[in-house]
Formats: sequence, C-alpha cells, structure tokens
Amino acid sequence: MRIFLRHRHILLIVTILGVMALWLSWAFAAPSISNVSATPQLLRATGTASSVIRYNISEVSRVNVSIYDAGSTLVRTLVDATQTAGSKVTAWNGRVSAAPNATITAEGWYTYEINATSTSGNDMQQGTIYIDTSKPAISNLTVTAEIPDTSTACSISYDLSEDSSVTIGIYNSSNALVKMIVSRAAQSAGANTVSWNGTDRFNNYVVDGTYTYKISAVDAAHWASTPVSGIVTVDRETPAITLLNISPDPFKPTGRSTMTIRYRLTETSRVKIQILDGATPIKTVIDTTRTAGSQSVTWNGKDGTVPGALVPDKQYTIQLDATDTAGNVAPTTTGSVTIDTTKPTITLNSLAPDPFHPGGGALLSISYTPSENVSVTVAICANSGSLVRTLLSNVFTPPSGNTDYWNGRSRTNAYVSAGTYRCKITAIDEAGNRQDYTSSFVVN
Repeated sequence: MRIFLRHRHILLIVTILGVMALWLSWAFAAPSISNVSATPQLLRATGTASSVIRYNISEVSRVNVSIYDAGSTLVRTLVDATQTAGSKVTAWNGRVSAAPNATITAEGWYTYEINATSTSGNDMQQGTIYIDTSKPAISNLTVTAEIPDTSTACSISYDLSEDSSVTIGIYNSSNALVKMIVSRAAQSAGANTVSWNGTDRFNNYVVDGTYTYKISAVDAAHWASTPVSGIVTVDRETPAITLLNISPDPFKPTGRSTMTIRYRLTETSRVKIQILDGATPIKTVIDTTRTAGSQSVTWNGKDGTVPGALVPDKQYTIQLDATDTAGNVAPTTTGSVTIDTTKPTITLNSLAPDPFHPGGGALLSISYTPSENVSVTVAICANSGSLVRTLLSNVFTPPSGNTDYWNGRSRTNAYVSAGTYRCKITAIDEAGNRQDYTSSFVVN
C-alpha cells in the first residue's frame, strides 16, 4: 500500500512540474507576428489611394511598422505604439509623412517592416510594396499605312514603357468601331507588333477608305496611358488613267509652242507620262503625284535625250502610267501625236486660159493639188501685189486636189483692166505650217 501511494505522489509531482513548465514557456515566450499582407501590393500612388498592411500579434507588444527604400533608408514610420494581441491594420499612401501635401516617394519597390517587442522578446516580419507613380507610355509608333489587297495586312508596331494591358481598335470615318484588334491584352514592356488584315468584326473585308487605329494601355496599377492613333488606308481598287485628248495633233513645235495632254484619274496616284519613239522613251513629261479628276500637262516638243533639241517629224507614242498610294498599278494607256514642222507643197495643175479674156461668161480655171490636208486661200492679185479678189478663204482641201474659177471681176464686181495678174494660193496644214504659191497670167 505504501509503495502504491509513493507512485501516486511521484506522478502528481511530475504532472504539476509539467504544467508549470508549460506555463513558464508561455509566460516568457517572445511575441509572434503572423498573417502579414499588403493589399494592393502594387499601389497606384496618387496620394489618396493606400496599400493596407495587415498583421496579427500574439500578445501585448510595442509595435513598430516602418517603410524602407531599396537602399534600406527609412522613408516613413507608420506605427510606433503599444498594441494588444490580435489582428491589426495600418496603411501607406506612398507619401513620406502624414502631412496632406507630403511628397510621394519615387517609383519602385519598398519594404515594410513590422517589429513587435515585449518583455519576453521580439519578432520581426517583412513584406514589399511597389509604388507606381507614372502612367505607361506608348512610343516609337510605326505602321504600314496601306492595305492594297486581301492578301496584305497592315502592321502596327510600338514600344511600351512597362508591362500593360493593351487595347487597339479600328474606327471608320464616322468614328464607329469597325474591329477590336486586341482588347485588354497583356503585353510586355518593349517592342510590340499587331496586325490588321482589313476585315471587320464579322471578318468581312471593309470597303476602301481611310480608317483610324487607336491604341491605349493600362498598367497593373491602373494608370492609363495617353492614347495614340494613326491612319490606315484600305485601297484595293486598281486606279485608272484615261487619255482624254491631245491638242493640237499634229503638233508643230517651235521651242515656245506647246501641245496639251489631257487625262483623267480615278484616284490620287503617281502619274508618269512619257513620249516614246517606237518603244524607246525619249522624254518624261511628268512623274509626280496628281489628285483624282481631270488633269493636263504640256509638252514643248523637245527631246529629253538631246538637250535643247526638238524632236524630228514623225508620229510619237504618248504613254500614261499611274500607281496609287497603295501601290496598285493602273493599266497603261497610250495615244499618239504627229510632229509636223514641214510645209505642205502645192502643185498647180493648170491656170487657163492664159491669156484670159473676161466677159461673156468666160472663166479662168485654177486647178491645184496640195500634198496633204490643208486649209486653202486662193486670191487674185495685181502684178504689184495688191489684192484684187479673194476666191476662196481657208477652205479645207484634201490631197486629192481642187479647182476654183475666176470670172475676171474685182471685189467691186467690175471687170478688171488688161494687164498682168498673179494667182496666189496659200495652204496651211493641220500643224500650222504655211506654204504660199504664186503664178502669173495675163488678162487682155
């Protein structure tokens, strides 16, 4: 019985000592900090928004919560007070002090440090907060600004200053959204490229015209960039260049005279008009951008391969080419012009009778043949050269010839007196070249 009692006493003593040990370890244990967090960890620092720092402490402690920069320099102390056990909250708005207009710290990572100290010891926990003070920037914008066909897409390239959520939309001339290329897509800092193939939201090809792309970016702290925009032209239609007329044709170049080439463009294009001798270009009349509509250009007949020289008489080809701003090439259009600096010739077939006796219905027959189509003037002049009568004035006459008649009367309708007279024939061809022919005859 005594042995059993001794064992019970021993067991009781051990139990009491164990409880005392547990109590002593709890009573004199260092405080602990747990459940530490900062929300948001990425702070859009405007001075009003804050990152909320939460933590638990296990017992009454002297608590210090401070902010340090990357160089471990103290930026601000948020808490320095005795706190009871339990959940705690403080906040940092990115400013260097509690003053309403205090400076906001520079952008970057900061460490918040929580220290809890009691008579039994201390504990320390850390975390990080990123202060974001700037909106993302979109720069180095480049674009292939034309979509010339259904197999080609325009490329839009740009740089982002930081990782961002990017939105890019295509808008028509009425500012209506045509297609969203990317919507709140995560893109990394640096160079980025997207493309648009000229289709709408239903993947139908849009009509030709001018479209605006708009790019915006929002970073992780919800700072929104300044939007950027630009123009893309959809132009799948081939331009057309039509030769309207060439005037005058034939053309007599003098170095000062010009001929005019009139043409029509369906859209703004790079126009090239050349003069060709056979298949060889000898003169580029124009090589520049012209707007849609009727246009004209002149040529003075000079040879571009021989400085200052006029081209020789012959027929030349006029070639018209056009390429629009999207690179679409119009079918080549051609025409021709004849260069003519040669005077026509006149062959007098007959001037009879000679001598000529006016009166009684008698007529002087004047028969002639020009070398080409001409405008003919036929006049009777005195031997001194003074005009007696005009028989024909600027009448078209083909190279098949013509015959005119004179009844021997003057402009006053009186018969002329006897003497020597001249028949003067003037021929002007279609290029303006003039030839005069004079033959004498006798009236008695």
